[in-house]
Amino acid sequence: MKKVKHLYKDTFAVIGKAGQGSVNDPRAWILPLWNEANVHSEEAAAIAKKSEDGVPLIWGAMNGDMESNKRWNDTTGKYMAGCEADLDAVSPEGWTKWIIPAQTYMVAETTMDKYGEVFGAMDARAMMKRGRGF
Repeated sequence: MKKVKHLYKDTFAVIGKAGQGSVNDPRAWILPLWNEANVHSEEAAAIAKKSEDGVPLIWGAMNGDMESNKRWNDTTGKYMAGCEADLDAVSPEGWTKWIIPAQTYMVAETTMDKYGEVFGAMDARAMMKRGRGF
């Protein structure tokens, strides 16, 4: 896994493909969200924020089942595969927009073939920091 870093960000928006599923098997429902976002990425290309190199800023965002920007509970959670957008951006039809609060985030670069491994490692790391263990 590439180096995990902590990044402070002001409030921002993520527009993407969102879903909900079991915390015991997140790969089963999260990977299809990425596939759907990638297949339909042209629909959101115009509103995606881009890096200095012109590459869209891609985010995988977790959310509690009440969409209150909380961690997943012990059984279910929500996730969005998407891109960063302006706070006032309008989601294309079939896409969802979440406003992500200002705070420090744990960030890691990955590829689709390593996504499950990186996600699991980051989730375990976050739980250890919160004292929840495995």
